[in-house]
Amino acid sequence: MPARDERSTPPAHPPPSLSLQGGERARADAASCHGQSADAPVPAEVLVARQPIFAADGELYAYELLFRGSGHTDHAANDDDAASYYTINGAIHLIGWSVLTGGHRAFVNFTRQLLLEDAYTLLPRHGSVIEVLEGVVPDRPIVKACARIKEAGYMVALDDVVLADASHPLLALADIIKVDFLQARPAQRRDLAMLCRRRGILALAEKVETHQQAEEARADGYAYLQGYFFCRPQLRSSRDLRPIHQAHLQFLAQITAEEIDLDQLERIIRSDPSLTYKLLRYINSAAFGMPRQIVSVHQALTLLGARRLRRWGGLVALTGLAQEHCPELVRRCLARARFCERMGELIGDKGAAPSLFMLGLLSGLHTVLARPMHEVVADLPVSDEFRRTLLGESTAISDIPRLARACERGHWQRATALGAKLQIAPADLARTQHEALAWTDNLWQADQAA
Repeated sequence: MPARDERSTPPAHPPPSLSLQGGERARADAASCHGQSADAPVPAEVLVARQPIFAADGELYAYELLFRGSGHTDHAANDDDAASYYTINGAIHLIGWSVLTGGHRAFVNFTRQLLLEDAYTLLPRHGSVIEVLEGVVPDRPIVKACARIKEAGYMVALDDVVLADASHPLLALADIIKVDFLQARPAQRRDLAMLCRRRGILALAEKVETHQQAEEARADGYAYLQGYFFCRPQLRSSRDLRPIHQAHLQFLAQITAEEIDLDQLERIIRSDPSLTYKLLRYINSAAFGMPRQIVSVHQALTLLGARRLRRWGGLVALTGLAQEHCPELVRRCLARARFCERMGELIGDKGAAPSLFMLGLLSGLHTVLARPMHEVVADLPVSDEFRRTLLGESTAISDIPRLARACERGHWQRATALGAKLQIAPADLARTQHEALAWTDNLWQADQAA
């Protein structure tokens, strides 16, 4: 994030004080900011994007939470203090920490004001990383504040470090140093990684946009990687698809068709033991409350119905296709699918909602398969409108997946403009985003348990 001049005048819309006595005080502060009483419900008009942070081996380690308010909180987007405050408030009271983090750690940006006011006490001790923004001057009060954070058992990260300065006052308190791979030169990156190793600090490469940069970071000894490199597929030929991928692609093609051929779908599932197992485990789970055990693939497909079959099938197909890839890609595709489905309902086209679910799901399939989108579309029986939308052309429905992608990446100005074009109220946009994350988390957990 860009540095702020700490000697400047206070922001025109400062966030409420965080001289805290616990969570109730934070809720009261949030309410007062909205012009409400402390007992009034806080409106869920906070958009919080989460950018994944991966361990060097590719496993998801944490998310960085990125904020955007709507309406009365829009000023926070250009104000570090307010943005960090609303991220904390949104994560805890409006959305839910577990929904946003999915059980992983979360990096939360902290400004000078929030550090000095001990706002970290609002966050879970064992799930939070306090990220000190690069514009914070590390003077004595800040060093003392960070020492309190460490003593309380929280992790501390330093943001956007470029130079290997062994005399940095906060180095002794830092657990993680984030190195800006767009700003630091290759030699500087290596020097910083070496400094971290000497000091027992974990090095995190941020703004990693390509797989080549990711490989360079791993070679230099970086423990963590952050950026959108994982969304950019390393393209491979369709001839490289393993047999299991071919089976799952055939399965996905069937559930994508406008009319599902149950007989053909049954043959595909019965030919793959893993698909048969997952289907029967799913239909016999407690969620369905079947009075007797279902042991027939045909009976299970009939009982599920087309809508639930497409949802379950989308998860299973993507999981199978992504066995050699990052599970975060699958979660992102599922959340996008649910978001697109809900957008269809909000714009008054409930009949199109199931189709929009599949559109959202398919819009990320090329990253899972590591194939160009035109090859992926050629393998699926989608309509011409779907095909053109997935290939990036403007259609009657193309703004919906574009809106989903903008929200995922925290491109708030674009998301707001697209929402207005679709006549989606900011509060509805925020609630849909939160619900899609929660829905994906629940579906993912159920699949992992099966």
